[in-house]
Amino acid sequence: MFLFKDVLRSALLAIVISIVSILILGVVVKLCALGDDVIKICNILVKAISVIVGTIIGIKDGRQGVLKGVLVGVVYVLETWGIFCLFVGEGASINLNLFNIILCVVAGMIASIIKVNKIDKKAV
Repeated sequence: MFLFKDVLRSALLAIVISIVSILILGVVVKLCALGDDVIKICNILVKAISVIVGTIIGIKDGRQGVLKGVLVGVVYVLETWGIFCLFVGEGASINLNLFNIILCVVAGMIASIIKVNKIDKKAV
């Protein structure tokens, strides 16, 4: 039960962080006329930071930390894919990019390891 709650909480937090970050990035792009390469790098950073912060804030129980991190990354990718499908429409040809999946899974793993170590230090 803790596994499901922690993963869902973390992934939803990561989505909220991503939405806020993308809105801010949109304003910055509008005002500063950033190039495509800069926007791509910013999108990658937004995904990674969102998963890391969402995982660190969302995990409350230290058990099964790495598994939770992996699942947060996967659920985040699936949620963002689903949201994109809602906005684009049913016939959307959406590519689930392997790089994005690996990025989010690794970010979730790293964040969960950090969080679980913080939880363990508090218990001692």
